[in-house]
Amino acid sequence: MTAPLIDTVLGSVSDTERLAPALTLPAITANDGYADVSAKSWVAAGFAQAVVDGQEPFTEATEWKHKVDYAALLPPDTVVLRSYVDRDDLANSCVFARTPTGHLHINDNTLTVSATTPQAAQHLLQTIVERLPATDGDPGKAEVKMWHEDRHGGGCSHSKVIDVPRWTDVKDNYPGTIGHHLDRLMTRGRPPATSGKLVVWYGPPGTGKTTAIRTLMREWSSWCTHHYVPDPERFFSSVRYMANVLSNSDSDSEPTHRLVVVEDCDEFITADARHRSGNALGRLLNLSDGIMGQGSKVIILLTTNEDITALHPALTRPGRCLAKVEFRPFTAEQARAWLPDPTLPLPSTTPTLAELFEKLSSTPRIATRDDTSAPGLYL
Repeated sequence: MTAPLIDTVLGSVSDTERLAPALTLPAITANDGYADVSAKSWVAAGFAQAVVDGQEPFTEATEWKHKVDYAALLPPDTVVLRSYVDRDDLANSCVFARTPTGHLHINDNTLTVSATTPQAAQHLLQTIVERLPATDGDPGKAEVKMWHEDRHGGGCSHSKVIDVPRWTDVKDNYPGTIGHHLDRLMTRGRPPATSGKLVVWYGPPGTGKTTAIRTLMREWSSWCTHHYVPDPERFFSSVRYMANVLSNSDSDSEPTHRLVVVEDCDEFITADARHRSGNALGRLLNLSDGIMGQGSKVIILLTTNEDITALHPALTRPGRCLAKVEFRPFTAEQARAWLPDPTLPLPSTTPTLAELFEKLSSTPRIATRDDTSAPGLYL
């Protein structure tokens, strides 16, 4: 959708607010003490007024996984009250509008509606959802919410589309028992409410943990959304940040589970974690089966380069851990079977997956000295 089309459909604040006498919408200026409030927050404030003031106390919400033309979602006779257009990323735009039966707020891939009765709110939500375009999406792509801590100590996110391979295309990269355990995890369906919420993957760098994560996102895409936390030190130290990441929509629409990926969290899950990172381990355990995790449909995937013997035993106890998988380098025999030409010299006696891919690369590494013992790349 082009920016001019957004302007045409959503209009400008000055043109539309005077057509909407149902709400009083004060402009936010530096004199009001809100100079640091983002434009999107200003749009959301108008919607919140109707709910907080009690004019429309009943709300419903849902979210979708793919980018959508917001203009196509607005029902007939909709009057736009406030809007924000991101010229660099149109999908990052948002809108607050009034319909004949209630108000709506669309922000990123989340829709929230308000109305005077629960039935009216449900009907308005369904009316807009029915306008969502049918799409099968690209099975080789997945939308991931990338989270980070905001300046107020909470969590905020943006969406990123990444490539996700099929399990059948990469399973040969995980020989022996590794592939067997991953196959069970990849092909399992939605877990029951009583199952563990932690998945622990451990092993040296370059053994394929990140590729397996992307593959898991594809294989589980029919029943869960994907979330990535790149700053575990901030995530585990802020209850508000964790609550933002783990809170699910109240919508009954599928998928309902969340897969939250936290990579390289060694210092938070080792046997001496309480000494190294304070209460972070306790918060993690609370997320899995404590009060904070009760009723949440969240699976937390943790990766570490530490050996399993170095991990805190509380992480992997029965009932808390859904799966733990060790990623190991190839044996010499496995590596020769993996290479298209078994006569090729091996990079080491126990090569990692990263080393084998580099061996086949048409652009070999440029190095001023031999550093083949260094850790492998993310793979």
